[in-house]
Formats: sequence, structure tokens, C-alpha cells
Amino acid sequence: MLGQEDVILQRNYTTSVVCLSTSGSLYYIEKKDFLSKMQKKDVVWDKILNFSQNSNQAIISKIKKAVNKNQQIADYFDFVKLK
Repeated sequence: MLGQEDVILQRNYTTSVVCLSTSGSLYYIEKKDFLSKMQKKDVVWDKILNFSQNSNQAIISKIKKAVNKNQQIADYFDFVKLK
């Protein structure tokens, strides 16, 4: 399942998918239908919420690390220019 974090956090999609095989299937469900079906059972909805929150935190952590690494590289090149 892809994109549930975006539905839950009410944001535009942030997930991209690439099929590496010569054949593949993708199923699409409208936001309202997803919410209607997944919220019917509390245990299912709680698992989706938990997974989505963990997934979102992992993404935020990766972004912060990438930004920090980019800043370190920029700082290094600024240092080299000063020599």
C-alpha cells in the first residue's frame, strides 16, 4: 500500500513508483473510498495510523540527514574556496 500517509496527513502525494518489470499492476482507490473502507474496523484503522506515523517519521529523518549532508558538502566547498 502506498500513499496512505498523504491521505491521513491531508497533503498532496509524496510517493512515486517505478515498475522495473515488463508487466505490472497498479490499483487505485479514491481518498474518500479509502477512508470509508479502512475506518470501518478500529483495529485496521489503528494499524494504518501507526504504520503511517512511523513511516512519516522515517521519511522526515531521512530528509533531515540529507539536508545536513548537503550543508556539510557546501561548507566544505566554501572552506576550500577560502584557501
